[in-house]
Amino acid sequence: MITTLRTMLAQKTALTKWSLHGLNAGITVLTLIPFAPASLEQWRMPLVWGSSLVSVAGAAGVMVAYRRAKQA
Repeated sequence: MITTLRTMLAQKTALTKWSLHGLNAGITVLTLIPFAPASLEQWRMPLVWGSSLVSVAGAAGVMVAYRRAKQA
């Protein structure tokens, strides 16, 4: 598993890069939502849905990149 992850990161494909960025961004926004000011209350649920969707898409991309690296 470790060698597959190293292979995946060594390939530096756009899928790997953007999937990791998406996963990181989604988790970061989900972490910061509880600390949002009251003026953003109306945007709380769209932010939760959007960042959750980005996190899931990033995780799916990482899974695809991992499978590709495993096959290589």
